[in-house]
Amino acid sequence: MLIRKILSLIIVLFCFINLDYSQVLKNTTLNLSIGGSIYDVTYIPNIKKYVIVGEFTSINSLPRTNIAILNEDFTLNGGTINVSGGEIYAVEALSNLSTNYIMIGGRFTSVNGAPNNGLSRFTITANPLDNSSATFTTNTWNPMVNEGVPGIMDLELNTASNSVVAVGFFTTCQRNSGADSTRNHIAQFSMFTGELSGTAFDSNNGITGGNFSQALGTYNYPLKLRLVSDGI
Repeated sequence: MLIRKILSLIIVLFCFINLDYSQVLKNTTLNLSIGGSIYDVTYIPNIKKYVIVGEFTSINSLPRTNIAILNEDFTLNGGTINVSGGEIYAVEALSNLSTNYIMIGGRFTSVNGAPNNGLSRFTITANPLDNSSATFTTNTWNPMVNEGVPGIMDLELNTASNSVVAVGFFTTCQRNSGADSTRNHIAQFSMFTGELSGTAFDSNNGITGGNFSQALGTYNYPLKLRLVSDGI
């Protein structure tokens, strides 16, 4: 058995690098910790950085726990964010002018020492012209308030409403103001404010996959989500 698991990533991304919107093929090899896996990747054009998430403790022999920032040339960025308690399954990013928002979902319990059960939103700042370390600002409240360790299994970005829809193992969420709200395994959050939406999920706007017997209200194990229309 190899001492270090070598994971080859071949990622085709549409990078807006000029007015012609050229297509760029990115091909690289990253050395993960033993048994490590990458579950999701997103690209942030404003700062020309990739965010990768999964289940790992190091990349290219440098310590990174389940989340890492890569520069545009796929070298490892020096910026770190401390996520503890479990793996990260999904990541989405959305930029508003000069602010770049990230939302991650998984089975973790804290981000940078603050309680964040399975879901966290933060901003990332980085210089798009060089590979200097990125910096992060995390939210100050815990979006998921279930007892134990809830799990967000998938996130889907809705650019029409600047929001993210999350599915997973949870029954309550917390608004920015601190009030708890019932959400049975599916919830929508604003990317710009982090606020839990008061709008219930409309089954006509998405398709979920998992282990459940009814569509609304009784999700047992929703694992994946894909939106099929805008405006939720």
